[in-house]
Amino acid sequence: MSEMKKPDNGTENAPKKKWFQHKKLRYGGMTALVVVVVIAATILLNYGVTTLQDVFSLKLDVTGNRLYSLTQQSVDLLDGLEEDVEIYTLFRNTNLGSGYGGMLQKFLDNYQGEHVTVENVDPVVNPTFTKDFDKSGNGIAENSVIVTNKDHTRFRVFAFSDMFTIAYNASYQAYPEGLQAENKVTGAIQYVTSEDMPTAHFLTGHQETDLTSMTTLEQYLEDASYTVAALDLTQGALDIGENDVIVVVSPQKDLTADELAELKEYLAQGGRMLMAMDVSETNLPNFAALLEDYQAKFDTNVIIEQKNGYYHYQSPLILIPDMGEQEIVSTIASSNLSAVLPAARSLTLPTAEVEGLTVETLLTTSSEAFATENFQTDGTKQQGDIQGPFTVAAAITKQSEAGDSQLVLVGNGNFMMDGNIEQYGNVNLAMNSIQWLAGSEQTALSIEAKSFYSEAMNFTSRTEVYLLMALVVLVIPLIVFAVGVVVRIRRRKL
Repeated sequence: MSEMKKPDNGTENAPKKKWFQHKKLRYGGMTALVVVVVIAATILLNYGVTTLQDVFSLKLDVTGNRLYSLTQQSVDLLDGLEEDVEIYTLFRNTNLGSGYGGMLQKFLDNYQGEHVTVENVDPVVNPTFTKDFDKSGNGIAENSVIVTNKDHTRFRVFAFSDMFTIAYNASYQAYPEGLQAENKVTGAIQYVTSEDMPTAHFLTGHQETDLTSMTTLEQYLEDASYTVAALDLTQGALDIGENDVIVVVSPQKDLTADELAELKEYLAQGGRMLMAMDVSETNLPNFAALLEDYQAKFDTNVIIEQKNGYYHYQSPLILIPDMGEQEIVSTIASSNLSAVLPAARSLTLPTAEVEGLTVETLLTTSSEAFATENFQTDGTKQQGDIQGPFTVAAAITKQSEAGDSQLVLVGNGNFMMDGNIEQYGNVNLAMNSIQWLAGSEQTALSIEAKSFYSEAMNFTSRTEVYLLMALVVLVIPLIVFAVGVVVRIRRRKL
């Protein structure tokens, strides 16, 4: 039998592919080449950045909350300096650049400039250096920070622990949680270069919110070069400076007739006052009489907000009001911050122009808010409740020959208390109000500490929560799935 031949389909005579023509090898080689190029580019980039840092002293802060950078408030203050300032750290030379001390030094280097010098003085090598700054005579601890003017006549000394915010773990052991050096140091620079030091006088004697419940605000004021003092109207005649401010926070007892007369006289002579009044059923006719010349009053009600975005998602009683254009709040809005008022009352203000009186709205609710005099409300609008919008904060200026007096009225005092003051833009609202009343040309400082750790997200409405949930649970997985399907289809066609 003759041998059967296999049909010639052209494959036997086809030239064999060379090793470098195989598709898998070609793709693998391309991948390897890309990896090599990326590694080389990374090495070159690292070398270039190191060269720029060493030769040109260029630095880039890539931390999430700009841990090693100055805020605009500090930058503006440094740009406006006309006097020389000296910053000294008291680290041993053997400890320079290590641990939290190294972190602090790295941050303080940002202040170095035309009018500011930053220098470390080893307290072991130069033990007598601190004698000019040791007011108590008890010595200044190692690792402290000193901010002083050139002739050492005005200065501030900070312990190392003052530069950090402190937290406690489950075993009640303290650990540094964040860096608050900027607020301390920038405030000290403002202090040592200031000619006037205004005082914030907190009224006492009427069961007001006590300063012990506003220690954070007190610290912010002191860091911004204010003196903080309690004001007792029973201790003789008022001794209030030209740029001083009286602060009244949620009194529960009324003024006496003599106290009313004294405060009225103070305002008539160009006085300045911040009144922040919590929701209350208590009638205080003399405090109300203090505002009659300004045609203003605090209403006896509580506001319920019903529009999303105008209240904290946890409760319609926690207001997030609109901000006006007055300078106290315009800077807060431009920083994308909001004031948060945990239960507020409305203000009654002049509805028409009054000669010699300037009324500027600071904070306003939405038109969907309502006010009720039922302080046990369940949040449901009832007959007799009043529909919004409502003004919950205002600034008033009254002109007179003796001097223009100014008031800031806020229908909530809780926003200034510890635990609330650092929420959103509350510290800015308090500080800006006092600064505006003081009339100082310097900017009020409200620089928040920078956490070393990722912060929890803050939501102002349930809508934001639902949108984020939809994005994470639905939108992102669908996008990833769609990309996977497209890649799979393209690969099958290769």
